Amino acid sequence: MNLNMLDSASYYLNRFPSISAIQDSVAYYKAESQILLARGDYIRYVIINNRCRDLSDSLVNDLHETNLFKVEQKYDNELLKNRNLQLENDKIWLYVFLSLACLLILALCMVAHWISSRNHMIAIQNEQLKSELEHSAKMLAEMHSTLTTSNLQPSMSGAIDSIQSVINTINEYLFQTENIPNKPNLVKNLLKLFRQNVVNEAFWNGLEQYVEHQNKDLLSKLKETYPDLTEDDIHFICLHCCHFSPITIMLCMNFTNASSVRNHRRLIVRKHMHIADMTLDQVLDSIQNITKTTDDNP
Repeated sequence: MNLNMLDSASYYLNRFPSISAIQDSVAYYKAESQILLARGDYIRYVIINNRCRDLSDSLVNDLHETNLFKVEQKYDNELLKNRNLQLENDKIWLYVFLSLACLLILALCMVAHWISSRNHMIAIQNEQLKSELEHSAKMLAEMHSTLTTSNLQPSMSGAIDSIQSVINTINEYLFQTENIPNKPNLVKNLLKLFRQNVVNEAFWNGLEQYVEHQNKDLLSKLKETYPDLTEDDIHFICLHCCHFSPITIMLCMNFTNASSVRNHRRLIVRKHMHIADMTLDQVLDSIQNITKTTDDNP
């Protein structure tokens, strides 16, 4: 290479301002080493070349560290992002769990309130049932006393015993259920007892005799006026005339529920008596008035 050209290159290279960037320093030392090699200044060439190599290694290490730092930073950012996402998911699951816990507590409170209300209603119904049964027992006792002291047929001894059996059944049941006010299905249990032949034919005979004795041949007039009345209708009318409660009538008639009493009362008047505009009480009152008029005007 021409020495003038080398001198010119060296001159312009030395006029560069101070270089701070490593990349520029590497390029500078590389150009200087090439000029020194061309001049044959091997000692300085080796020194500058080593310095250039060290700077290149340093540059590579810096780039490696920079890339490694970026990778680590990206990893940390992803880790932080995942951790924040996990925290958000944990919060959501916590909110869901708390909501379910609140719903469960609310449901338990509603169930507890329902059970409390149900027990309260059962207690009221049972107290009402016991009160009606006590009233029925008193009425049966009065019937028993009337049949015992009246001059009726001697065959009424079986009816009297049957009525006393019903009284004993009611009293025994009241004694057994005295300390269980909230027990359900007391009516069903009592209905089972009455189905065990407690209310038998002798009981119905005694009841009919008592109604006839107390109402002056009311049943005979009913059977004569309304021949379509069945035996169950007569039994129902007897219980109705004695002013037994719907629960007692249901038990004696072996109905499934107290509403059947109202339905059967309507059935007797409309289908068996063929009367559409009167109640059973009005029909019985009319029969009693006719009987009373007949007795007053022989």
